[in-house]
This record gives sequence, C-alpha cells and structure tokens, in this order.
Amino acid sequence: MSNRPSKESSRRNKKFKRIVTSSSSRLIPIKTPQLSLLAASPGDLVLTPIQLTKSHFIDAYCKGKWNLSRIPCPPCMPNKGYMKPPESYNEPSRLDAVARYMDLPHWHEMTIFRRCLSKLRKNFQVPGVALSMIDNYKCHFKIETMLNTNFVPRCIAIESHAILSQGYFLLLDASKDWRTRTNPLITSSPYIRFWCGVPLITSNQEVIGVLSIFDRFPKDSFSEENCTILQLVSKEIMEMLETPLNEVLLKMSKYSPKPNNIEYFSAHNDLKELQKQIGRPTSSKSSLVFEKDGSGGRYSQNNNYRFIKYGPTSTTKLKDTGDTVKEEQSTAMVKERELWLFLFSVGSLKKAGTVLSKVLATNYHFEFVYILEIRIAEPYQISREYFPLSGEKVEAESFEHFNMLIKRKNSQNEFMTRVIGFHGTNFTTQHFESSIHYKAFMSEFGVEYRNAKGNSVYNRGMLLPFFRNNSVLVRKSGPPTDGKMIDVYLRSGGYILALFSTNVYKDINNDLVANIFNHACTFRKIYICT
Repeated sequence: MSNRPSKESSRRNKKFKRIVTSSSSRLIPIKTPQLSLLAASPGDLVLTPIQLTKSHFIDAYCKGKWNLSRIPCPPCMPNKGYMKPPESYNEPSRLDAVARYMDLPHWHEMTIFRRCLSKLRKNFQVPGVALSMIDNYKCHFKIETMLNTNFVPRCIAIESHAILSQGYFLLLDASKDWRTRTNPLITSSPYIRFWCGVPLITSNQEVIGVLSIFDRFPKDSFSEENCTILQLVSKEIMEMLETPLNEVLLKMSKYSPKPNNIEYFSAHNDLKELQKQIGRPTSSKSSLVFEKDGSGGRYSQNNNYRFIKYGPTSTTKLKDTGDTVKEEQSTAMVKERELWLFLFSVGSLKKAGTVLSKVLATNYHFEFVYILEIRIAEPYQISREYFPLSGEKVEAESFEHFNMLIKRKNSQNEFMTRVIGFHGTNFTTQHFESSIHYKAFMSEFGVEYRNAKGNSVYNRGMLLPFFRNNSVLVRKSGPPTDGKMIDVYLRSGGYILALFSTNVYKDINNDLVANIFNHACTFRKIYICT
C-alpha cells in the first residue's frame, strides 16, 4: 500500500463535518463563521460603570486635589480608626525634591526659624509646633516641641496625610477621625488631639514636608484665616530654605534680638506657661489629673511610641486602648514589590507594557490584555473677551471661564489611540470600535463589558483608566469661523488597561478590579509619572 497522502488528507487545514445517511457517508466542507471580537449588535454589548473600590479611593486621595480635612469614610474603606497614608501620586519626583532639602545647612541654624515658630505658638496658644520632612519611610522632625523625638514612621505620622491635602490638613479632634482615632500618637504619648498642618512646597511645586501646630486638647473651631496664616509662614520658611544660608543669616542679623535675650522656645518655658493655666499633671497616663496648687506625686513623661509595623499584612495591638489595627490581607495574585522590580528591570515603556499585559493575562486568566494610550481633542468656541490674548494654550483646570465654552456645531471629537503593549492574541485593537475606549476613558473608574449571548470572541472584560493628563485648552490655528468667537480644542488624554475573556461567566468583582488597578498604577509610577 502506498504511503503517499491522499487528496482528502492533503486538505487537513480545512474544516469538515460528517453527515451520515442511510446509504453512505460523505464529507462536506463548512465555511467557518467570522466572529467579531466584541458583541456584533449594539443591543448585545452591555457596558456597566465600575464602582468605587478601595484602590480607586486611595489613588484619588493621594493626588493632592482634595482638602482631606473632612473626608468621610467611603463604603469601600474599612472604618477601624486607622488609615495607612498612601504615597503621593508623584512620589518619585517628590522624593528627589526631599533629598535636595533634607541635609541643607539651614537646619543647623535654628535661630532662623525661631521667630516665626514662636509667634505661631504664642498666637494660637498651642504647646506643639513642628517642621518636618517626609522621605520613603520616616517623618523627620527638623524642629519640634512636645514630641521629644527626631522621627516617627511615615505610616503613623499625621504629616503623611497633610502632604496629600490641598491647602491644609485640619483635625479639631484626632481621636474622633476615622483615619487617626487608633493611631498610637493619639492613643498614647504625646496624646495629640488638635492638629493642623500646611505643606511645605518647593518652587517646583513639590511637597517635601509639613509645618504643623498641635495640642493635647481638642478645639471647637479653627478658622480659614488661621490656616491662611500658617500657609504664609510655610511660604516664608520655604523662601529661607531656597535662599543661600549666608544671605539668610545676613538678613536675620538686622532683626536679631540682643545676644543674652533667650526666646521662649524651650520646652521648660512651655511647661511653666501650661502649668500657670491648668496646674501640674500628676500622672502620665491618658487620664491626666491637674492640681492648681502645684502639689502632687512624682510623674514622668513616657514617649515610647507603639509603632505600627509598616506593611500590608501587619497587625498591631494598642495596649492603651485595647484596639487592634489590622490591615486586610491582600488578595492580589501578583505581589506589588516583585512586580515593581520586574517592570523596573525592563527599562522601556513599550516593553514593560507588554510584560505587564502578559503577567495580568497569566495570573488573572484573561485571554487578551493590552495597554492603550489615548488622545482626545474636543472642538469648542469661546468669546474673545474670556480667552487670554497672549499664549496659545491654557490649563483647563485653572481656567476661570471654563463654563463659558460652547461646543462647536457640526464638529466631531478627534480620537486617537496607540497600543503600548498587549498579550494573548494576534488581533490588534484596531478591530475594536473606538467608542468602547472613549466611553471607558470618559467614565470615572472604567467600565465592565459583557456580551450575554456569548457569540463573539471576547464576551467579558473590563477597561480601566489609570492615568489622565492635565487637560489644556489650545487655540485652533487658522482664521476664526466667527469674528467674535475663538475656536479652541480641549485636549486631554491618558492611558487605559483593557482585559478581555472568552468566558461570558467570568467573575469580575471589586477585589479583582482593585488588584489590577494597583498593578496598573505600579506601571504608571515607573514609566509615566517620572
């Protein structure tokens, strides 16, 4: 028998089906139906907005866009009396700025800071004032009263919240706030209650530390005007830090007090002033007893802070209160530190995008994952009197006449995409309609995709925006369409992460969304925000 393949076997790349009849069997070729990647009919495609997760809240919390003084605890966050302060949104560049200011010779000349800090303590009648710098792991107190320590771990420092807050960070009673009430700085010595701090901001708009005032007693109110005073003092301090020390000392010498005049900046004088007001404390515990006549037994200050171990799985019992601060166990399939080191070693945006896509597809069981850069230009018009005469563009967020923009008639948005990295299929994102990417990017937290009929290649997925550029208004080149109006484009853009599965029943829950969003933010910190 010949081993030569038959004609039928030579057609093995074609698909066939066998039809059995009463008389014979024969093979009939079938045309393979062309499946669309997503739901073919708009009625089958269901896009559901993704709800706020813990990761999304923390990402918004760290951007410096909110005043964080009175932020309520959202449903996605555990309300256990302690919130670990997240890193700043632009942490790498912030840390570079901290390194430049950390060891300035100015910190060895305390006299240049005494005047303004003493005035703060006198005017606000508080025993505590501090100038701090915050690096990766510690809050360093360059100048402080009432704390008697050079640093505390960043994870418990109230300053770590203040560097993320717009304008100022104010707690009238820290023992009642959902982020600090079980913090060891509140439940044990120094028993902080009232706390107000303003960021120290460099000329490059990087936040390096905090100027703060605090007290062991809560306050009923603290006005905006008082916060403004603190902001003015913080600017004065930054001006000194950004001026050569010899120039600062020369300027200060013109206003310095007599050589033997000692300012009331020591802790000893603070205690005297406090004792005049409320008497002598006879205990160092949380329930202090004060005696106006100055009598009482021996007492000693105990400043042994019960620090919370820095880490996502730490558990710390606070002996004074019996409370337990326990951060939830991570459900992520990929460890953030390992992912950071892995992505950092890749060295380029596109290669790292492909690596991240493969990691997510493999660990979270998606068949197609990609990262997309998006650019959008929306056509508007605005009256000439409202748009700046000089310059071709202006920041949209700070533009005071933003509400005067009018959508240009008969004009379409310009929408462009660029694939940064992908994994899992030979198809490219050009097979997808741009509308799904546009809707996902314009949504607050992203969208879930579902094709209930399951008649497409990908029937379940999600698209998560994880970085947005600052929007700008750009004047359109060429002659205007209307003499009284100016044509402008609102330009925005950023990045989204898309993950798709063939399984229409794949579970997409809050934990999965939060974990994947965290991984995307790790990629963002390394390759986009730097």
